[in-house]
This record gives sequence, structure tokens and C-alpha cells, in this order.
Amino acid sequence: MPKKTVQREALDSFAKSKFGSRLRKAKAHRNITNKEIVRRSIELGSPLSESTVSKSLKGLIKPTLKRVALWGEILDVYPYWLWGYGSEDHVIGASYEVEAKQYLDEINQIFFKLHPDLQFLLLQITREMMTSTKNIPNEK
Repeated sequence: MPKKTVQREALDSFAKSKFGSRLRKAKAHRNITNKEIVRRSIELGSPLSESTVSKSLKGLIKPTLKRVALWGEILDVYPYWLWGYGSEDHVIGASYEVEAKQYLDEINQIFFKLHPDLQFLLLQITREMMTSTKNIPNEK
């Protein structure tokens, strides 16, 4: 098996297990049932089956960007936290808007300390990311 394939499979496995772990943590914190998750997903127009919910919680499904955004909305946590960014406890308990403002404040502080050439590069990267993730809602 080629080295890149092995690395990709290891990364996918890690992403699935980390995602499942964070989903379980957020679900427990919110004290929400699988049936409630299914109901909320239907209300949001992106229905999840009970099987998908169960497999996601067990870390058996690699999440897509769109699915991560949906889970974040259902569980009221920052989507990128679900994907493994940030500390385990950083987002739990914070509303999406409060968390987003905290991140924006931190981004602004860092951005204005950068050399103008790096600011330009960061802006280009951000625009590219937004283009590739245009289907992810940026507001609740």
C-alpha cells in the first residue's frame, strides 16, 4: 500500500474518532437524546437518520464540512471544535455567537501584529477557504 494512502487512512481514522468523541461530549453536556438530534436535523432541513447519528457518535463516519456545520447547529457548539480544533473543553457551554466573537477578537489581535505581506497572504488563504466551504452557514 502506498505511503500516502496509509497516511490518509490514519488521518481519516483519527478525524472520525476525534469527531465522535467530541459529539458524545457535546451531546452529554446538552443532555440531548438521539431522537432529539434527529428531530432537530429535520427542522433544520438536513435530516439525519438514527443510524447516522449512532454511527457518528461512535466515530464510524468521517464528517463532511456541511455535516460538521449541521452538528454544530444542533448541539450549539462551534463546528470547528467538533472537527478537533481547540481544547476539549473550550467550546462546550459557550453559545455559538459568544464563541465566534471570542475567535474574531483573537484573530484581529493576531492579524494586526503581522507584517502587511503576511496579512495579504492570510486574507488570500481565508478567501480561498471561504470559497471551498461556501455551503457552510456562517450564522445561526
